[in-house]
Order: sequence, then C-alpha cells, then structure tokens
Amino acid sequence: KNKTYAFVKGEGILRFGKQVINLAEYGHELALSDEMIEQMEIERIPAKTLFTVENLTSFIQFTQPHSIVVYLGGFHNLVKRNLITKIFNSTQGMECFHYGDIDAGGFYILNHLREKTGIPFRPYMMDVETLIKFIDRAKETTKSDECRLKKMQEDPRFAEFLPVIQAILKNKKKLEQEAELEF
Repeated sequence: KNKTYAFVKGEGILRFGKQVINLAEYGHELALSDEMIEQMEIERIPAKTLFTVENLTSFIQFTQPHSIVVYLGGFHNLVKRNLITKIFNSTQGMECFHYGDIDAGGFYILNHLREKTGIPFRPYMMDVETLIKFIDRAKETTKSDECRLKKMQEDPRFAEFLPVIQAILKNKKKLEQEAELEF
C-alpha cells in the first residue's frame, strides 16, 4: 500500500507522540501521511475557520487570518476526510468553507465533501460576483461543461448554485481558482 498524504497549514497545534508542531510557528505547508493522521492528536485549534482548497497553486497562496487550511487536490479521499473531520471534531463552533473552481466540478466536489464528512461546508468565492469580477480571466465553457451544468439546474442538490450556474451558462465562462489569486 502506498502512503497517501494530506497537506495542511494555518493555525493548529498538533501532537505526534512527544513531538508537537505549532502550524502557525512552523509557517509553511505541512504534509501528513495517512499513518501520521491516524496517530495525530490535536492539542488545540485556535483557528476560527476551516477552509478546504481544491487546487494546489491556490492552496499555497491562500491566506486567511485565524484559519486552518487543508488542500484537497480535486476530489478528497479518505485520508483527507479523516484529517478534516479530526480538525472539525476538535473544536466548537468552527465555520467551514470550501474554496473551489466556479464550474460543475467545483460544485460537485463541494457537495461530495458535505455528504462524505457530514460537515456543513459553505462555498467561498464560488458565486456570481466572483465569476463576474474575474470574467476576463475565465475560460470558455465546453459543450460538455454546458451539458453538465444544464443537468445540475434540474438537480435539487445544486439549487444553491443556480444563480452562478445560470451566470456561467449565460456568459459561457467558467473560472479556475488560480485566476482569482487576489485574496
């Protein structure tokens, strides 16, 4: 079995046996193997907000005060879900956001994350205003994109995204996170 890794950064104090890592003091992204995550104890999460980020470039550049950030790399896996739920379950009242592409894939990833973790993630910068603000950096939609989005309009699981889905279809533009790199 190959090791799987999850990347995390931000505000959190993690214990691995006798070793304690304060993510804020460490100041960089930290790769945690599946074994490390299983053995990890969370001493404290001073962060008020948990963010998941879909793409690596955005994860590296992403900064928000008082937050802890987990890189998903597209669809999450069991290792990343274990890390996310361990963080969430160690705090009270933490707000949770997912920052993904403004396209069908980004909406599917967010809903999949909610379904698999049971955590009430909200979308972050995945709205009409963000799409319009960065429309000059957006990519043209493909016929496949448009077909998926039209099906999503009829699916109640994606009702909250209806305004942005309609804006994507109207403008024939989708937005990758990397195009927004102005946090």
